[in-house]
Amino acid sequence: MKKISLLGITLLSVAVLGACSSNSSSDSSSSSSSSSTTTEQTTSGSSVESTEQTTTYPSSAYVSYPYTTDVPSGNSYVIKNITKTTGSLDGSPIITIEMSFTNNGDTPTSPYMGFVVDWDVQQTDGTTTESLNGANTQMANVDNQDLVNMGNTNVNAGATVDAIIGYTLASDTEDVGFILRSTSLTSNPQGFAWANNQ
Repeated sequence: MKKISLLGITLLSVAVLGACSSNSSSDSSSSSSSSSTTTEQTTSGSSVESTEQTTTYPSSAYVSYPYTTDVPSGNSYVIKNITKTTGSLDGSPIITIEMSFTNNGDTPTSPYMGFVVDWDVQQTDGTTTESLNGANTQMANVDNQDLVNMGNTNVNAGATVDAIIGYTLASDTEDVGFILRSTSLTSNPQGFAWANNQ
């Protein structure tokens, strides 16, 4: 039942995001074709400009880092960096998310579990959408293992820590969307996107 509910939420999110990113034209050929856009993404203090094909997320969803977000009735995050790398167990493509995490709840929780509760991390090709699986066991090759370990460590209520968490990519080329779970069933889902062109 949970899988069916999650699938329904994901499909609704894709439909709403698709409606938000399409032009007001109702011409079927223009809504099914992808548009070439130029985006600029700042990561670790450097600016990268590239041309990418996208039909999934509006250009305003692509943010610069550090990116600060307070989840309504949830936790606070400062996303410092998102990096694409190779998983240490099976060589699959993964992303690592370096962050500052503030536990705004009443009970201890890890940065990873807080993130999973607050965000649906997904990739879509415009036709199908897949929620990504955690990759915390795939990060033995990440340089700062103290931050990786903190990603799975329970943080007391009100405390702030730096951590690294990860997700396994479903596609090595599609961009990644971070959708606030609390808004995924509304007509205006909120979140941000990461360009998979690094």
